[in-house]
Amino acid sequence: MNQVLKLLLGGAELIGMNPDLVDASSGSPELNVGSWVRMLEVASGLEATYIGKPFPYVFKLTLESMGLDTEQVLMVGDCVDSDIKGANEFGIRSVLIRMGEFNPGELKETQPDFIIDSLTDLVGMVMS
Repeated sequence: MNQVLKLLLGGAELIGMNPDLVDASSGSPELNVGSWVRMLEVASGLEATYIGKPFPYVFKLTLESMGLDTEQVLMVGDCVDSDIKGANEFGIRSVLIRMGEFNPGELKETQPDFIIDSLTDLVGMVMS
């Protein structure tokens, strides 16, 4: 991390995947990428550019690389704050799976187009 700090102070740009500080998807809380990036922001005085979900860069790059339009894509995810929020803001229909990182309290601000309980439900939804 000290080497990264030296590079940043020497003019490098700080780019992070996402600003999430904690991830509990493995069953217990763990520091996430945003914790390390935030530490580097504070230490260097720089502001990071985030390119992962929910920011548009990752959605734009993915669709362009696949040659698809937003109408041809369905974002399926278990995290409201990154998967669903990012898809909604980019104009992609979204499906929330109530498992993994799903937190019902996050549904107050962001609503998916569909909510399912398992991947089996997704198969049924897509096939109908």
